[in-house]
This record gives sequence, structure tokens and C-alpha cells, in this order.
Amino acid sequence: AGALGRAAIATQKILPANTNQALAIVRLKNNSQLVASYLYHFTKTSVFKKSVEEIASQGAQPNLSLSDLGAFNIIAPKIDEQIAISTVLSDMEEKLQSLEQRLSKTCQIKQGMMQELLMGKTRLIQPEKDECEHA
Repeated sequence: AGALGRAAIATQKILPANTNQALAIVRLKNNSQLVASYLYHFTKTSVFKKSVEEIASQGAQPNLSLSDLGAFNIIAPKIDEQIAISTVLSDMEEKLQSLEQRLSKTCQIKQGMMQELLMGKTRLIQPEKDECEHA
């Protein structure tokens, strides 16, 4: 309820977990033709998000029932392809997170340097001659 379509993978390590009626836990059967990580990535696709928007009942806040979730059509290739797709997407997510952390750290350093320059704590000196002319 509320923030529809947001998904996460709950590992055994965090279970049992306390939940409420605004959260649905989807468990795949042992003989399922779906891989959990593939299903997780599928929930991030425009196809899934569009389906959620179409089904969501509008009220004080958007809501999906368990029967709505059970009626979703999930496009899935064979299991080995699902695993390959999930691996590539997970690797890309990790790389993006790493780059976002690096960007954040660089922005913090820049902000600190600007603050020191503007407050006069750090002074820039002029080089005696242009060092680029020798290159």
C-alpha cells in the first residue's frame, strides 16, 4: 500500500521478520520456473510498473491486493537465461552504487575545499610562470 511496486529480496538471515498489511511477501515454490533474483529485477521494468499502475485500486492511497499480485503475468526465459540476466543486472547495480558513492565523496571533498577557499582558510598562490607552456 502507498509505495506500490517497490521490491527487495528477503534472505533467510532476516527471517522471521515482522510485517504489516501494507507489505506482501512473495515466496517461490521449490519447483518454480522463476529465479528470485530475476523476479526482483523484473519488478523494476516498465512492463511491471505499467501493470501495477493499471491494477492499483485508487483510494486514499494506492493499493494492490494479494489476488492482484497473483494475477500478474511475468515474462521469463528459461532458468539458465534468468540467472545470466540477473547476474549481469546485479553486477551493473553494484557498479552504479560504487560510482554513486564515489561521486558523493567527490562532491563532499569539493564542498569542503570551496568552503575553505571562501572562508580564507586556504589561499591560492599564482605560479611564477605558466607550467603548461613547457609541455
